[in-house]
Amino acid sequence: MSITFTLTPADLRAFTRHARKSMPEFRRLRWFNLGFAALIAFSTSLTATNSFSLPVRLLTFLILAAIIWLLMTTISAAVNWLVSSFRPNTAGLQGILCEHTISIDPDGLSESTSVNQSRSSWHGIHRIDSSPDHLFIFIQPNMAHTIPRNAFPSPDAANQFLTAATTWHHSATAK
Repeated sequence: MSITFTLTPADLRAFTRHARKSMPEFRRLRWFNLGFAALIAFSTSLTATNSFSLPVRLLTFLILAAIIWLLMTTISAAVNWLVSSFRPNTAGLQGILCEHTISIDPDGLSESTSVNQSRSSWHGIHRIDSSPDHLFIFIQPNMAHTIPRNAFPSPDAANQFLTAATTWHHSATAK
């Protein structure tokens, strides 16, 4: 099975969004941000509310923690959006933002572009994910082939490609 498509900046943003939701590193970062927000809120509520009762201190802590965490999350999302949307120089992306051909067979996955050709066995594939708009075949924990579903002639063709890739990957990694 083979698919040819042109990767766009929107596809790269979709990968970033998917990675932020699914990768363990980003989950750990969210927990760290929550803990950091709680620590700041705790120290602030202790010093600012010494004359108040314990329930008022706890309420102050919870409100401050929520505000700080939301602020940190909003700033992080805004910075990521700005970096991915207004990339000043795409010169380093000529091998990424171009036409790709991805071929899969029972032995593995092949990718070719105008500047690269690669082959990965299914045993070397990290994982396979999908979203409503893309297929993601991770060749490393933080790198994936991003395939837009709209590149396929039909939704069924995209699902057949995903099913074949998943089946071959599972059979190779189950050994």
